[in-house]
Amino acid sequence: MNSSKNPPSTLLDVFLDTARNLDTALRNVLECGEHRWSYRELDTVSSALAQHLRYTVGLSPTVAVISENHPYILALMLAVWKLGGTFAPIDVHSPAELVAGMLNIVSPSCLVIPSSDVTNQTLACDLNIPVVAFHPHQSTIPELNKKYLTDSQISPDLPFSDPNRPALYLFTSSATSRSNLKCVPLTHTFILRNSLSKRAWCKRMRPETDFDGIRVLGWAPWSHVLAHMQDIGPLTLLNAGCYVFATTPSTYPTELKDDRDLISCAANAIMYKGVKSFACLPFVLGGLKALCESEPSVKAHLQVEERAQLLKSLQHMEILECGGAMLEASVASWAIENCIPISIGIGMTETGGALFAGPVQAIKTGFSSEDKFIEDATYLLVKDDHESHAEEDINEGELVVKSKMLPRGYLGYSDPSFSVDDAGWVTFRTGDRYSVTPDGKFSWLGRNTDFIQMTSGETLDPRPIESSLCESSLISRACVIGDKFLNGPAAAVCAIIELEPTAVEKGQAHSREIARVFAPINRDLPPPLRIAWSHVLVLQPSEKIPMTKKGTIFRKKIEQVFGSALGGSSGDNSQATADAGVVRRDELSNTVKHIISRVLGVSDDELLWTLSFAELGMTSALATRIANELNEVLVGVNLPINACYIHVDLPSLSNAVYAKLAHLKLPDRTPEPRQAPVENSGGKEIVVVGQAFRLPGSINDVASLRDAFLARQASSIITEIPSDRWDHASFYPKDIRFNKAGLVDIANYDHSFFGLTATEALYLSPTMRLALEVSFEALENANIPVSQLKGSQTAVYVATTDDGFETLLNAEAGYDAYTRFYGTGRAASTASGRISCLLDVHGPSITVDTACSGGAVCIDQAIDYLQSSSAADTAIICASNTHCWPGSFRFLSAQGMVSPGGRCATFTTDADGYVPSEGAVAFILKTREAAMRDKDTILATIKATQISHNGRSQGLVAPNVNSQADLHRSLLQKAGLSPADIRFIEAHGTGTSLGDLSEIQAINDAYTSSQPRTTGPLIVSASKTVIGHTEPAGPLVGMLSVLNSFKEGAVPGLAHLTADNLNPSLDCSSVPLLIPYQPVHLAAPKPHRAAVRSYGFSGTLGGIVLEAPDEERLEEELPNDKPMLFVVSAKTHTALIEYLGRYLEFLLQANPQDFCDICYTSCVGREHYRYRYACVANDMEDLIGQLQKRLGSKVPPKPSYKRGALAFAFSGQGTQFRGMATELAKAYSGFRKIVSDLAKRASELSGHAIDRFLLAYDIGAENVAPDSEADQICIFVYQCSVLRWLQTMGIRPSAVIGHSLGEISASVAAGALSLDSALDLVISRARLLRSSASAPAGMAAMSASQDEVVELIGKLDLDKANSLSVSVINGPQNTVVSGSSAAIESIVALAKGRKIKASALNINQAFHSPYVDSAVPGLRAWSEKHISSARPLQIPLYSTLLGAQISEGEMLNPDHWVDHARKPVQFAQAATTMKESFTGVIIDIGPQVVAWSLLLSNGLTSVTALAAKRGRSQQVAFLSALADLYQDYGVVPDFVGLYAQQEDASRLKKTDILTYPFQRGEETLSSGSSTPTLENTDLDSGKELLMGPTRGLLRADDLRDSIVSSVKDVLELKSNEDLDLSESLNALGMDSIMFAQLRKRIGEGLGLNVPMVFLSDAFSIGEMVSNLVEQAEASEDN
Repeated sequence: MNSSKNPPSTLLDVFLDTARNLDTALRNVLECGEHRWSYRELDTVSSALAQHLRYTVGLSPTVAVISENHPYILALMLAVWKLGGTFAPIDVHSPAELVAGMLNIVSPSCLVIPSSDVTNQTLACDLNIPVVAFHPHQSTIPELNKKYLTDSQISPDLPFSDPNRPALYLFTSSATSRSNLKCVPLTHTFILRNSLSKRAWCKRMRPETDFDGIRVLGWAPWSHVLAHMQDIGPLTLLNAGCYVFATTPSTYPTELKDDRDLISCAANAIMYKGVKSFACLPFVLGGLKALCESEPSVKAHLQVEERAQLLKSLQHMEILECGGAMLEASVASWAIENCIPISIGIGMTETGGALFAGPVQAIKTGFSSEDKFIEDATYLLVKDDHESHAEEDINEGELVVKSKMLPRGYLGYSDPSFSVDDAGWVTFRTGDRYSVTPDGKFSWLGRNTDFIQMTSGETLDPRPIESSLCESSLISRACVIGDKFLNGPAAAVCAIIELEPTAVEKGQAHSREIARVFAPINRDLPPPLRIAWSHVLVLQPSEKIPMTKKGTIFRKKIEQVFGSALGGSSGDNSQATADAGVVRRDELSNTVKHIISRVLGVSDDELLWTLSFAELGMTSALATRIANELNEVLVGVNLPINACYIHVDLPSLSNAVYAKLAHLKLPDRTPEPRQAPVENSGGKEIVVVGQAFRLPGSINDVASLRDAFLARQASSIITEIPSDRWDHASFYPKDIRFNKAGLVDIANYDHSFFGLTATEALYLSPTMRLALEVSFEALENANIPVSQLKGSQTAVYVATTDDGFETLLNAEAGYDAYTRFYGTGRAASTASGRISCLLDVHGPSITVDTACSGGAVCIDQAIDYLQSSSAADTAIICASNTHCWPGSFRFLSAQGMVSPGGRCATFTTDADGYVPSEGAVAFILKTREAAMRDKDTILATIKATQISHNGRSQGLVAPNVNSQADLHRSLLQKAGLSPADIRFIEAHGTGTSLGDLSEIQAINDAYTSSQPRTTGPLIVSASKTVIGHTEPAGPLVGMLSVLNSFKEGAVPGLAHLTADNLNPSLDCSSVPLLIPYQPVHLAAPKPHRAAVRSYGFSGTLGGIVLEAPDEERLEEELPNDKPMLFVVSAKTHTALIEYLGRYLEFLLQANPQDFCDICYTSCVGREHYRYRYACVANDMEDLIGQLQKRLGSKVPPKPSYKRGALAFAFSGQGTQFRGMATELAKAYSGFRKIVSDLAKRASELSGHAIDRFLLAYDIGAENVAPDSEADQICIFVYQCSVLRWLQTMGIRPSAVIGHSLGEISASVAAGALSLDSALDLVISRARLLRSSASAPAGMAAMSASQDEVVELIGKLDLDKANSLSVSVINGPQNTVVSGSSAAIESIVALAKGRKIKASALNINQAFHSPYVDSAVPGLRAWSEKHISSARPLQIPLYSTLLGAQISEGEMLNPDHWVDHARKPVQFAQAATTMKESFTGVIIDIGPQVVAWSLLLSNGLTSVTALAAKRGRSQQVAFLSALADLYQDYGVVPDFVGLYAQQEDASRLKKTDILTYPFQRGEETLSSGSSTPTLENTDLDSGKELLMGPTRGLLRADDLRDSIVSSVKDVLELKSNEDLDLSESLNALGMDSIMFAQLRKRIGEGLGLNVPMVFLSDAFSIGEMVSNLVEQAEASEDN
């Protein structure tokens, strides 16, 4: 007996401690029907039985028992242990032969059986084994109590058990005969320690549960390890609990006899007996599930209320463990959905029960190695080579357990599964196949015997195929096994079919139907794994597939039962022969049919002639065998080894063989050289003008792409799948055969750039995010601003495929994923639609999914559209591919398409599939005519495209050589080219052995020609060897590779290909072909041409022929030291600064000769956003210096460019100088024409040489005498010419101001006067105001106030004072006087004497003074004459006559121009009015910076000038003004039109410059993600802003903040996101639904109405806020 001071060393010690403890002795330990045993009672009864047994067999006996579970047997087991013996329970259902073998192995001291078991009694007598029979009626609990509880105390000389002795002999359940019976001895120590570990695991699983006294439902036979290592040891005895019989033993007499089945009895006990633990097999749980879900029936015995009670009771179980076999997925899902705490235990008898246990979810996630039940055990995996590896070194293989506690082998059976080293460590090979993740999660894959290892290297799990076969109504059960059974790798897969009784009745008629059941299964299997009919065994009615007690196929017995039937040959093996001399078609067909029939084992003619070879189960080995036999029998046929893949059924193969033997002249399908191209509908040539891409390895630009191809650097591009994508280790290699892929960044995205809120971006598929980015970037690469496409018929074609994003959304958010963004975020149709919507283009918008040929299909459709449309000249092509969910990787693994090594070893002997890659590629296509018109850079010409289908082949995903060859021929024909015209082919090249062979054969068929290739061998390249397979983007990546080869003049070598590993099956001699492993130079002649081929697994083929662009003609280089405008813009200040920094790096590396082209492209080739930088530079060094200065300055970020209008200021007389238009006229032909035409008209009308003065034709007399008449006309012509020129560039004023004479030009700009009327007015006015030689007059400007000037006038003598008057008030300290020349001289002298700056103007007339009174009648007459032509103003005019604003729509006073000439100029007052009412920038249009200076002096700071001070460069001044307007005021001139006017415009070309620096932020799903819907948006939260009636309590600033807060809430901006008030709502992603939310929120919360117009791009958010604040203020005033 165990002392309380020492821990128990056996389960018997544990039992005795409980039985002899006063606190626990009276607890029930066993319950059978209505009878119960307490611990004390069972202790007494077992001791008594031990005494009796001792007298019969002595001490340390081995007692064998053959009986169902029975209270007497449990007491007997304890009795045997008390004697120091070994208990050997034998399954009561074992056949006699096996029982005899078991008894022979354990050599029992006696055999205990029920007295009614005559069979085993006889067997024991034959074996001379003593029998102890117990009588059921005398062995009930009451009877045993009656008999033994009165006995004396236990004899003190009972030895009890030695902990190191075997306590149990348990037989495994895998024996098929006496020869492989395996008995496992389990010691007391081992049993106790494992039981303690299991109990500790239970407590970890249910930490809140008190297991003391737990009631355990017992069902497992005591001959099974599950009973001892779950029910009896860990849960009953170690917790002083009670073992409750699930069913009353059939030999146990009781009044509560229950004839219900096991599952019903278990359900009853779970509901009514208070049990909290139950260990069972999967079929029991399946039965409980059926009881919970089934309709009430007599068999089920459960009504609706009972079903609910059963489900509730199951949910409240503490331990509900399933062992013995893997749980069905449907039962596992049911348990998870209903919160039933099922745990899964996986183990075996040899390891003392469970090796692993975990919650039901562990079926998918794996079992933790920390939850092992053998304390000192180490778990290892071994490969098929039987070499053990540490966990981290191998992730799939056979599990090996190493421990000192394990049994040291089987009893009486030598088996290599066990080995023991000198240190006592036992190593046991379990025979179970597991996978393990890096973090130690083990997943059970099945028994090694469940898998078929093929000689070709594949491993096949037959169970899914068996399930598919059993779905047929003909088939009851199916077994799929290798032809070597369990004796080694299989060369073929076999199937054994057990028919349904109804099918058996049909007799032979079932064969054809069963063959058709195999057809679709074979079609989808890889060729080596197909099941040929010759390897199918259909059983007779009396034959059955052997099954284990667990309900699984007993694969170990298959060879024993059916080995001879499957091993025999089928069909006639006689050789078929044919007369090679005379070929008769019918005889030849019969010969071919005979060979195929014999090899495939199919004798049914209908099946042979109607099913494809794939459907008949033809494997790769059988296909090769057929080809070889046909070549051997039919001399001269010479079929390739893949003939059965080229000719996919018997009719086509027979025809091909006949054609070869009959030497038929097949039509030459290769096009003749130099055919005329097939006419397309429009006859337009299509060219590629832009490209962009995101590829693995951060390959995002042409330079990195070039480097990757030249270096063949696949190893740095294809990397291990990171844990932040998904837990790949949990899928690899069980579900996914590879652990490397080519991945791009899909987590980070600049959502605001594309007008998306953060919330909407979260629901936007990464595939679409990339599509948006590369499409936009391709437009930038093509130097096409997106606004240029707005409203056009530009088409958008996008190729995508399922990226798993929808599954990810649903897995993350469940039903909450279905927000209003759900459909638009993941639907494939929106991939193209979103791009079209963003660009506002109206051509076709189509998303394509033809798998890996999608990109080629898009190119083909786009070309059809461009060639047939009269309204379109541009198309955007994009293909995008990402993997958000591992499901597609599992599909690829199941299909055998992917390389376990994670590579595309195309055309090599190592080819074993492809490696998936992510990526996105976009191209911009244009008609050649449009590209030439727009001066685009042409990257390639698309000579032809072709889309076709594979047709029928060996399966949906299997290639068809003939179809591929036809595609090549069609491409050549459409392009009008001969095979020799193609220099290289970018192959589909996925690196599958069959695909490689088929592709090369198709190329040979199409390109082999009678004419020799004078250009050298046809080069075959494969970009997938470097990049991986980007699937729908694959064809476009192939195009990228071709364009790179065109540019570099070389075809890159294939990665993974060396000089020694080219696949020898590839025929490279026919064309001939060159498959390079190093770069190959493309020699003359030019242009180079290439074909790109692609193949989608749905069978869609795509081909493209590309031609390199013409070589650029060398033109005279532009001077690199001329003033050029350089601009950069971005959507945010941060992006702008990054852009400038990147530009600085770019320019430091750029060729200085490209300076003009870079500046030009920055203006014409980019969209212009709100945050801007602009400068005028003279050369590259100057530009770099200015960028460095800008980046070095700490300029605070501007909210945006200054909002407001654009006003023109027209200067007056005195600003003119000879040749003032010359420089701009020379630089810009547009201005030259405008000013020349207008000056010519003015010269003709006035008689003055206006054109000579403006354009300085006679540059000689620089200092000419002033001529006020001609000067007025010159100033007017110049300023109106500038006005018209600016208008042609899209620069138009929204207000005007004119100084004196300049007001006439201003009125033209405002629409009050037509140009003709204004010119007539100026000429008439100049004539009328002509100076008089008899009364010389002039004007003087003085730096003094009007009062000071009046005071100075008063100081002069009266005559002079009377001749002077204030004529112009320019500013507070800027006044002009008019008067006689003498008076002007005197006042100037007087002013200077008083230190006042003063000077006489270069004018010979005293304007705006009484000196011009003589002109008044003439001016009035002119006004009256032209009164009918007066027009209302179209924009405000700030009149310097009135010193006030004349508003839009008003008309000038009829005497306006009379007063204008006579009265003083009120410029200062007009400027003040403008300062108060005008917001924006004012441009000085004059020839000198006079108006600019005057405006500044009056406090207007937002002023710029188009001209420079005299003597400085007018062109630089003009460009600087444009830079100022562009950068600070949002003006975007028509840069294209401007540069087209330059003399060297033809030499300016668009070049590659930087693309937009997206400000990507992480956009990943989170369980806390908001799910925005109209319903759950808190529209009532507007009440926090104060409701309408109390709105007046808010100050304007508070109201403004409240409105802004509402906008941010509706846009769902994150806390760290700023709201740019200069942007429009639409630009920030607000759609009509969100706008409705905003209107409701502000309407109900603030009582304000948000006009619908503010949803458009025409208004900013700031303008909307201001409008609402004004609306509120107006409401309060009312």
